[in-house]
Amino acid sequence: MKAFLILVVLLSGLVSAQATPKWRALEYSQDQKLEYRYQPSASQSFLATVNITSSQKKTWYGAAALNLTAILRQEKDAKLEPMGSFNTLLAQSFLTNEFIFMAFSNLEFRVGVKADSMAQIKLTVTGTLELAGRKGFVVEVEAPNSQGQRVLTSEFVIDPSFPIPLRIQTYQSGKLEQRIELLKFL
Repeated sequence: MKAFLILVVLLSGLVSAQATPKWRALEYSQDQKLEYRYQPSASQSFLATVNITSSQKKTWYGAAALNLTAILRQEKDAKLEPMGSFNTLLAQSFLTNEFIFMAFSNLEFRVGVKADSMAQIKLTVTGTLELAGRKGFVVEVEAPNSQGQRVLTSEFVIDPSFPIPLRIQTYQSGKLEQRIELLKFL
């Protein structure tokens, strides 16, 4: 009887581990076109049309096989930002930052999970949020400040089965600094 109970506990742990979403290789059946709102400051707001294309059927999140083209236009007057502008490059680097993606690659996406990463960075899954019809996990990122204290530096909304973040917010001295957020699929 005791051996049976141990087996049941082990099997239930295995099922639970397999049910917990993790960041994995992504399958693309078609290219995608998305619209994000990008706010690099309190006074600037852009709409970013992001085209996702993949050169392979299977790729890792953030890998070179995933190509992103971001076209920004000012939200107030629809004036296009020139390709290669600072804002366009910043929006694209937010969405394809390989350091960030490596940090998330071993994280279990389950509310309450905490993970310490390299350089004393702490990741905490704090909840879920739906954006543009996709359910994502809210992940807070804390890193040491100049005094060596861990402070909130950014917050991500990640759908483990989607190629780029649903939302990214960065913080400076506890205040929201920048945001990029998925609005809709085009």
